[in-house]
Amino acid sequence: MERESALGVDCTVGRWIYKSKAPRQTLRLTNSTIVAPSYSGSQTLAQSGPEANAVNLAFPGKIVRPASFDEVASELKQSRSLVHFVCHGKDETAKGQLLLLDGGQQLTDTGLRGILGLKEAFAKRAPVVFLNACEVGRGNPALIGPRGFAAQFIKLGALAVIAPLWSVEDSIAHEIALEFYLKAKARSGRPLAEIFQEIRKRAYQSGRDSYAAYCFFGDPLARVD
Repeated sequence: MERESALGVDCTVGRWIYKSKAPRQTLRLTNSTIVAPSYSGSQTLAQSGPEANAVNLAFPGKIVRPASFDEVASELKQSRSLVHFVCHGKDETAKGQLLLLDGGQQLTDTGLRGILGLKEAFAKRAPVVFLNACEVGRGNPALIGPRGFAAQFIKLGALAVIAPLWSVEDSIAHEIALEFYLKAKARSGRPLAEIFQEIRKRAYQSGRDSYAAYCFFGDPLARVD
């Protein structure tokens, strides 16, 4: 059967949640806050440690340890230019979205809004947020507007948010994160959404839908300065 390619393969796509406030086209990445909880048993993410170290090497900052709610909340307020999560995530449409932290603790999308001082910190630095966690790129409707982590981080002041729409394979998620940061650093001036356009094509070449899961919230022409 003849068919056209998906829109996200043919076009450089960026999503946004505001109708009147456009995202910036110039982003600056210099340092990072990295949240990589230590899981055990069946929840273990084999690539979590290597990914956290790789991001910290590319954009030196701090790997939050332990990745408890209090520690994560404190480090999110340090005004670093990149916030990277590599952890388990879940979208419970009726209850909202959550990220699983150390010790069975959780960070929810609504709980994010309750961290005192976070809005001021994000307004000061306007970071890029990469949520390498399953399902947290979804946008769910609510009475007060879009909810979910992407919407909440944008409302706080993030310039761009990257997150998967559905569950992804750990090894592919790790591969995508490293490729994104490598290309973002190596080819200055290239639109970040274009990198994900290239990655998305692999889903149709390989049959692995993890490559198509990642959504870029931001201006489709946004570049790293």
